[in-house]
Amino acid sequence: MDDLSAILASIFSSGTFNEMLRRATPVALAAIGGSLTEHAGIMNIGMDGMILMGAFFGVFGSYLFTSAWGGVGLVLLMGLLIGLFFALFVVKFRSDEFIIGCALNTFALGLTTYLSRSVFGTSGAKGFPSLPTVDLPLLDKIPFLGAVLNGHSLFVYLTWLFVLVLWVFIYKTPYGFWLRASGEKPETLARTCRSATSTAPLPKICPTPAATSPLPA
Repeated sequence: MDDLSAILASIFSSGTFNEMLRRATPVALAAIGGSLTEHAGIMNIGMDGMILMGAFFGVFGSYLFTSAWGGVGLVLLMGLLIGLFFALFVVKFRSDEFIIGCALNTFALGLTTYLSRSVFGTSGAKGFPSLPTVDLPLLDKIPFLGAVLNGHSLFVYLTWLFVLVLWVFIYKTPYGFWLRASGEKPETLARTCRSATSTAPLPKICPTPAATSPLPA
């Protein structure tokens, strides 16, 4: 019975939830981006490959520039390039999104494994500059919750903000209206000056009354 209590105490400890929150952040950030393509009518199953590429180039950028923020900059650049690659084949060339996504996942797995072993001599790397953690003084006074929510990098907290910003963007702005219309009901775009294909990558301003009337949430 004591062993069971010890196991349960370890599972439901503040450290466990703190680690869960930290490790869930990269997946949540990818899901935020994936939800945009989903609303545009494109199933991006290449997100696993994008996460792998981002993880490697984040570490590589930290190693190359001896700065965690250098790693963040390289991740943003690679994410932009990979996203453009996916959009080029799926939106411009009308390739099958599942095939492109599977190809991207396979390519990312092989490339990151090879480069990691070539550059660092191992399939994983540690000890490079990392982002500073954020400690909120008010949370320290809250039992359990303070230990769970404190001590994370800035991106953990930004992810919570991104969720709110994304909801406002999708459901409360004309851009979100065009994005949802391009994926859910492309025929509604006949009332505007945009087509579903041109709207899918990024909605553009269309000076028509219909375009400024957001769909109900």
